[in-house]
Amino acid sequence: MKKTTIIIGFLLFFVFIENAIAEDRRERVVKEFELRLGAGIACGTCFIAGASPNSKLEIVPQIFADFLFPVWENEATTHWIGIGPYGKATYLGFLPQHLAAGIATGYQFNEWQVLVNTGIAYSIGDRPETTLARGNAQQTRGTYDLGLTVRRDIGNSVFVSAGYNHNSNGSDLGINIFGSDKIPGTNPGYDSVLVGIGMRF
Repeated sequence: MKKTTIIIGFLLFFVFIENAIAEDRRERVVKEFELRLGAGIACGTCFIAGASPNSKLEIVPQIFADFLFPVWENEATTHWIGIGPYGKATYLGFLPQHLAAGIATGYQFNEWQVLVNTGIAYSIGDRPETTLARGNAQQTRGTYDLGLTVRRDIGNSVFVSAGYNHNSNGSDLGINIFGSDKIPGTNPGYDSVLVGIGMRF
């Protein structure tokens, strides 16, 4: 029942966004593409529960793209708010190990932008953060995907960024929709801090 409720909630949110975007604004979508590089660690937020991270820091390359539809604009300034889909691929090694997609919300003010993304991720590879972990077959491949990014325009539609990503399946909060009878869904989560450079189209 809880899994169905969360999935229906996601679908209703998509419908709300679709209806909230005026037709003329859909034609003025802001497309942003970004290359990121940072450091990540499994169980990075475990200190909240009094535990310590259970792995070492590793380099985390990432590709991130979003499409923001303006839903509010201040014509007297360059301030606007946009909402739309995003997708990302995280590379842990030479191949993509982690894919995610969902909804991003951006607030642009002058040369600055704050972007918040919320979605669902799936781990392709055998990593401890989001899949069948080493020595623990009870972890889910699916997780929620949460992110906060601050961007600054540097000219010619190019921007630089810094941000934070968190992935976990929400089992500690009782909102795990990724588990099953065979895989109940413990997961240490994965946290990363990244910097990037991107272009706006």
